[in-house]
Amino acid sequence: MKIPAVLLCALLVAISSHAANIYFVSFHGSDLPSANAGNAGFTNAPDKGYTDLLRANGHTITRVVSIDDLNTNVFAPADLVIVSRSVASGHYQQDNETAAWNGLAKPVIVLGSYAIRGGTGTGSRLGFYSGETIPDVTTNNLKLKALIPSHPVLQRITLDSNGLMAND
Repeated sequence: MKIPAVLLCALLVAISSHAANIYFVSFHGSDLPSANAGNAGFTNAPDKGYTDLLRANGHTITRVVSIDDLNTNVFAPADLVIVSRSVASGHYQQDNETAAWNGLAKPVIVLGSYAIRGGTGTGSRLGFYSGETIPDVTTNNLKLKALIPSHPVLQRITLDSNGLMAND
């Protein structure tokens, strides 16, 4: 299981009793593919599985197209903002974009790592972790390390004694 899927499952557990108004930021303004994705052979938005899962659990989904200088005031009605893996990390790198996203008073889940990388200087994206590069790996076996293993959002995820996921 990949980390974004784990986070979405955990999200569903945590808020399944409350239908949330979720804003989903993506290249795709609907469940149909963007023109570029359609030209590449996609018949649905590549991230449609995420929005289908959330809708099936009673949540309202509003898709927002990822663009440079996105006005984050659009998220005022949102209970939660999810940034898809299907975004350009460059939409999150200018100083004003970084300030807007880091000043957003809404919970945010980012499904990809490129937009949240950090470092020094312009072009460092949102700066949620240090380092400006993401090296290629030879395996897709990833594990989540829980900093607060007792948190209710992790109740259905098996963790070892170090707070590391038991399963990939």
